[in-house]
Amino acid sequence: MSVLPAPAPRPAALNTRTLPFSWYSDPGIYRREQSEIFGRSWLYAGPVHAVAKAGDFFRVDIGGVPVLVTRGHDGGLHAMVNVCRHRGAEVKLERSGNCPAPTCHYHAWTYALDGSLASAPRARQEAGFDKAQLGLRKVLVDTYGPFIFVSLDDGIEPLAAYLAELPVIVAGTGVNLDRLELRDRKEYRLKANWKVVVENFLECYHCPNAHPAFADVIDLSSYDSEEYGYFSTQHGPPKADDTQRTRQVREGRYNFFWPTFSLNIYPGGGNVSTNQIIPVDENNTLAVYEYFFEDGVDEAEAEATSALIHQVMIEDIVLCESAQRGMASGQVVQGRLIMRHEHAVSHFQNLVRNSVGS
Repeated sequence: MSVLPAPAPRPAALNTRTLPFSWYSDPGIYRREQSEIFGRSWLYAGPVHAVAKAGDFFRVDIGGVPVLVTRGHDGGLHAMVNVCRHRGAEVKLERSGNCPAPTCHYHAWTYALDGSLASAPRARQEAGFDKAQLGLRKVLVDTYGPFIFVSLDDGIEPLAAYLAELPVIVAGTGVNLDRLELRDRKEYRLKANWKVVVENFLECYHCPNAHPAFADVIDLSSYDSEEYGYFSTQHGPPKADDTQRTRQVREGRYNFFWPTFSLNIYPGGGNVSTNQIIPVDENNTLAVYEYFFEDGVDEAEAEATSALIHQVMIEDIVLCESAQRGMASGQVVQGRLIMRHEHAVSHFQNLVRNSVGS
């Protein structure tokens, strides 16, 4: 049995008061978050399978920046800002596909799959035109298991330093990341600030009241969470049944990686579901859910797990949008956390405070 790493010591006096409610709809705060959080973090971009062969690409918005992820002809993984060095148009408009060389739809500047400029129409005789200086801006890219992460910060520490003990915790569940295959993907749009959506994930204080189907599966009386440097992990055993000892995964384990990525594992066969929280603006968020299962998990079990997660998300949309409307009313300055159940929320809010200031 794997021995889990010890979480960082919990401060004797956590912040029992929430962030100011104005921070959830203030465009100025949102702009600071874009630069100080999303411009300085490792952010989930998508699954490795999306760029399985040479020429495969997909695009994603990272902190308001359009990013293109590609697989090179040499098998290398590349990420770059999806903004043409000519007049600023997005080079690729499609969400994903395959092409030998990305070509800008505006003036047909063509780039290699590593982002270097290959050609520009009628630029050969242009004085001072240096292709070597006009490649797409590089973005750092790394992987953890089947998951691709990118960072806009050239000076950031390696992804492994931020993940820290998380891979050990995930491995301890019994899931084999190398055997995962993507079986489903869903998108949800929420009329709520991205922090509302993250904080809702970070506590199960609301689960007995709001998620009856989840409460039927997980023993909430034993549910708890621990916080580390840049992630936290929640866990709870399944309600006892005759199959518990034969399950590959014997507990629910719900992991959050700062600032917007969740990796969730449910009791049963080998499974991982990911939640990618993408801010749209200060009042709107896109949530992308992907469902991975090991190849031995039968379709009925996979569909049941996916249906449970979908049901929980539908219920969470109501909660998050209600909280956003209430906070935006301006009638309450801030809230008060219940620390027995919401210390992971306090941990997240401290990371926000440390990033954007008080």
